[in-house]
Amino acid sequence: MIGGLEKSFMQKLVLYLNERLGQSARVELLEHWELPEKTQEPGVERQAADIKTEDKKCWDTGIGSEAFVSYLTRQHLVSQTLTMTEQERSEAATVYQYQSRDCLYREIISKCPMSINCYQNAGQASGRQRWIVFTGEGQSGDLMAFSLLYAWMLSETKKVLYVNFTECSGMMELFELVGQPDDLSDFLLALRRQSPESLAYYTGRIEELEYLVPADNPQVLRELTETDMNRLLACITQADQYEIVVFALGTLLCGCEQIFLQAERRIQLCGSRLTGQCAGREKERFVSRCAPGREDAMTRIVMPEMNGEHTGISLLYEWREMEPGRLATELMDC
Repeated sequence: MIGGLEKSFMQKLVLYLNERLGQSARVELLEHWELPEKTQEPGVERQAADIKTEDKKCWDTGIGSEAFVSYLTRQHLVSQTLTMTEQERSEAATVYQYQSRDCLYREIISKCPMSINCYQNAGQASGRQRWIVFTGEGQSGDLMAFSLLYAWMLSETKKVLYVNFTECSGMMELFELVGQPDDLSDFLLALRRQSPESLAYYTGRIEELEYLVPADNPQVLRELTETDMNRLLACITQADQYEIVVFALGTLLCGCEQIFLQAERRIQLCGSRLTGQCAGREKERFVSRCAPGREDAMTRIVMPEMNGEHTGISLLYEWREMEPGRLATELMDC
């Protein structure tokens, strides 16, 4: 529940939070909460009465001005609160109001998990979530670039999460993405500790595409156990705001066979030279062993040239009009 701040700011923040959270949690806006004894505004008096008398009208989290948070606490309407301030403060239960939507989102999720539980119903897959996995040989940067282009184009019509398991792929630098303190490696360690962390805290955004911030320390990926991978995949499965999850598996990790087994499509990016073709067939045989009888789910394409003179997300627009974009469109139409 959000209240006590400027109306248009709250409306935009509520819309953004609900868009990012999907069905994991629901944020509501409360405009009228503490009122003078005499008010002539129609409907307002009834809303205030509902808040004070309805036993069921209680929220997990209250977010807003100090006065709003204080009011909710006095009325015993919330179990936790977060105060939004106009000046940066060091208190744990506060968040600085004047920062980007993405930063606000991550900080709110970090300080008020809003009962999002990664471990709940871990074995039950979302009925509408589809997985697509890219793998291949050759340069890790090319694999990452093409798979991210595909996910970005898909995100224009679908809710997509991009998960990059390719070590040292150059993703953050190539697209000039703003780094954040916590990434995939931190998330994996939090899951190992079974901390009640939310997947949302470790995600970034490229326009409509959401991505899990790739691991800055690739050694963490190599130290994964099957249990670690199962926890991560269970958490992704429970993030049912995403219709499609696109994985880039340039690094074959412990437990990655679960991704190949559950993926609806497996896309193998092949090199045009003899060495690349041999390496590609070897990896394809490995993938086939991971998911026997699913050979029909494998699509092999020759890796296109992913050239560019400058870094930044403008590369995605350039590639969409060139051979990579044509190939990505064909894959989406299949």
